[in-house]
Amino acid sequence: MKPVMEAEEVKAALERALSAARSAGAEVARASISAGRRGYLRFAANTGTTSGEDEHRSLEISVSKGQRAATASTEDTSRAGVEKAAASAVEKMRQSPENPEYVPPAGPQHFTARPWAADEATAEM
Repeated sequence: MKPVMEAEEVKAALERALSAARSAGAEVARASISAGRRGYLRFAANTGTTSGEDEHRSLEISVSKGQRAATASTEDTSRAGVEKAAASAVEKMRQSPENPEYVPPAGPQHFTARPWAADEATAEM
């Protein structure tokens, strides 16, 4: 079974989001992607009646400049969708009032890469 999004696709979408936000006027930009797959089985009268599977992916981008901050999200991880979400976040940031309690996010984080984990026999069922 293939992952919902490959690592290269995730990295490219995040880099596009950060680049688009900074070029639209954000001083600080943070982006995250959530992607997954889930299955379901509905029972009625002691038997399975409906089953299915769905995949989801969403990108969230948070931006700030000075004491102003905003966030936008999208399920469209295409180039145009990511750029539209970044522009939306920056526009919301510009319109928001200054927040005297705003604390910027922590700096860049580095995580150890890990392979996609699944039991192949189960994934092929």
